[in-house]
Amino acid sequence: GDAPHLDTVRGDVAVARAEADLESAQAADANATDALQTETARPAGDFATTVAAPAAAASAAVLDPRTAATLARTLRPEIASARLSAAAAQAAVAEARAAGAPALTVGGGYVTGTDSGVPIDAPAISASLTVPLGAVAHDLVAVAAAKAQEAQAQSGAVERRIVLGPAAAARNLAAAVRAAAATARARASAADELRATEIGYGSGATSSLEGASARSTFDQAVVDDLAAAYALEKARATLDVEVGR
Repeated sequence: GDAPHLDTVRGDVAVARAEADLESAQAADANATDALQTETARPAGDFATTVAAPAAAASAAVLDPRTAATLARTLRPEIASARLSAAAAQAAVAEARAAGAPALTVGGGYVTGTDSGVPIDAPAISASLTVPLGAVAHDLVAVAAAKAQEAQAQSGAVERRIVLGPAAAARNLAAAVRAAAATARARASAADELRATEIGYGSGATSSLEGASARSTFDQAVVDDLAAAYALEKARATLDVEVGR
């Protein structure tokens, strides 16, 4: 009948699609290898063989946006630099205030000799008080205080701007973890469906069209699973960069 002929046609179509996909995959692999070789300055032979490794599980603490923001406040050098600048500006205010206070200078010694025919042999003490001009001292303190306020505001702005990135990266990583788990379950389900369809086809319970559909579903599930694994590792690396590790 026509069923064997239809099976042959569907098989030819599936082979043609698979060959086209293989060509695209080989080109993408060559492009990725070339880019990796350029970025790492390693010979192409180092990437001829890859070894699959299970992804490390992300801890619940890392997935928490608040924890990620706290780590960034501790590790990011931009925040540390802004805080040090604010502290230095505040110290300058204290120095300006100290410079505006009256300065008392005390000196001491021992004097021997003759003064107008009178012998002198006694200790000598001198003291002087320097009073800065009030307006100048006040202006210096005001300038230092204004700079301190500006530095403090800049420090807060830098911190608020930077911690947004780690918090968002933590949320993205949590979403990537859930997506990777979902695609793994979908791949397992598609594999079960494919096996059942192949068994049914052997016994005549399913058609070649159902088998081709199950194969296509499984292939797409594999692609989705690989894409989710890549997205997961990318999200993990992004969080590390945002936190400052």
